[in-house]
Amino acid sequence: IMLRFSPSVNYSYQGPRVDTYFRYQFSSYQYAKTDIADQTGHKLDNRVTLQVLPERLSLETLIAYDQVTVDPTQDVALGDWVSQSNQTDALSYSAKPTWKERIGSMFQAELQGWHEKVQYDEEQRPETERNGGSFVLSTQNRGQRWGGGLSYEYDSSQVEGQEGSAFKTALLFAS
Repeated sequence: IMLRFSPSVNYSYQGPRVDTYFRYQFSSYQYAKTDIADQTGHKLDNRVTLQVLPERLSLETLIAYDQVTVDPTQDVALGDWVSQSNQTDALSYSAKPTWKERIGSMFQAELQGWHEKVQYDEEQRPETERNGGSFVLSTQNRGQRWGGGLSYEYDSSQVEGQEGSAFKTALLFAS
């Protein structure tokens, strides 16, 4: 017989300039006939979006503290069940500023940047960092049957101790 105990705390707030969400969940698996297999796990998610200049400039921040797989070639967690022998704690956080600007009555431009980082408790897992930005120019024709725009994105990833990678994407779209 196994007993699963998983309480959580949730909080959200949406105001004129701040939108936030917080969730912490604790999971415990207790077995009736053995203590060796007993396990615990946890997960924390927190998102805050701040409207610095409403309808123009916003900043979204994310923080997560979770348990992740150390070695994908070994036993891994299945669903909500935690395999602690192959798990480690990971802290990830990101910041994403966004600027939106209307250009005349037909166009809208959006400029966005991001920085994300993941840090692990295990020395076997190197830190990961991701940076990038995007620009989108699109039509804003309400009630019209046509629309379109263009976008450009740059994204780079770096795993500690390894060569980084980057890609650029340009897209022209119409509908």
